[in-house]
Amino acid sequence: MNRFQEKVSFIWGLADLLRGDYRQSEYANVILPFTVLRRLSGQPNASGIGFTDLARTADRVPRYLAGFSPDVRHIFECFRFTEQVSRLRRAGLLSLLIERLCEIDLQPESVSNHEMGYIFEELIRKFSCTTPPAVLAACCPRQRSTCVQNIRALAWNFMARS
Repeated sequence: MNRFQEKVSFIWGLADLLRGDYRQSEYANVILPFTVLRRLSGQPNASGIGFTDLARTADRVPRYLAGFSPDVRHIFECFRFTEQVSRLRRAGLLSLLIERLCEIDLQPESVSNHEMGYIFEELIRKFSCTTPPAVLAACCPRQRSTCVQNIRALAWNFMARS
């Protein structure tokens, strides 16, 4: 999977797994942080757990996340990631979602920071288009801004390491 639109379509298609257990306006709350997590999967992680191992042992996601730096963990706090992990686990979707994410390589060696930025931008645009305006209005702009700033900082860190 090399082309930008194929990657976006694949990630966007993961939302199909959430139908019935999530409202359409909630899909971004799951797909965006898991996309970030997949992007980070090639980075050193003090937990000793590999991303692909999570599909078999999804209960280790909190430990995997704890293996990242405080800055990275803060990004996931902005996404309220642990709430989504718990909800996915209760719905029986956590392992399935991780398994599907293993099918796409988003690591910096395969996807440039520039392309990854466009992927996030396109996903955010698509999710915004499917979210009712009343829901968007209820979202806290400061929280959205903080998360976007954290994602940008994370991208800059990747570029500095490349």
